[in-house]
Amino acid sequence: MTGATDNQWWAMSATYNRSLILKKQLDQREIHNFVPVRHSVIVKGTRKIKKTMPAVANLIFIYSSQDKIKALKIEYSYLQYLIKKADGKSMPIIVPEDQMRDFITVANSTDDNPTYLSPSEIDLTKGERVKIIAGPFAGVTGIFKRIKGSRDRRVIVAIEGITAVAATSIPLAFIEKA
Repeated sequence: MTGATDNQWWAMSATYNRSLILKKQLDQREIHNFVPVRHSVIVKGTRKIKKTMPAVANLIFIYSSQDKIKALKIEYSYLQYLIKKADGKSMPIIVPEDQMRDFITVANSTDDNPTYLSPSEIDLTKGERVKIIAGPFAGVTGIFKRIKGSRDRRVIVAIEGITAVAATSIPLAFIEKA
């Protein structure tokens, strides 16, 4: 059991699409955080502008202690816990460090726009649990399966109940059963 001063990954909501604003403020304070993003090209008149946008509205992960999270929630009134039901209670979602590391690795891949999936879009019980043993995703563990709109199977790293990200196509020689 972790204490109130141990750092862990908290799944949080920055309401009113303030996740990138909050990320910038936390970065300035050197508080480790992650916002899954996608890149879009917006056309304004005759100009094309590349814009970074949150891939999942309002979502931010913050690596901090429970005490620090409580202080941040007071300071930023729009910051809220993402919760899950456990034994009839609402509990804040805490993401295991290895799962978060794998998620960030795939989300920050060289692919300009990784594929993000909502929990309703994918049934992870039908895939096979695998580990990538070589290449840029070496060490990542996830579910190997085909996703809608893709010809090949991909390794998917999920944050249960929140989102999932699919790695680009990976050679079968780089994958082993976990």
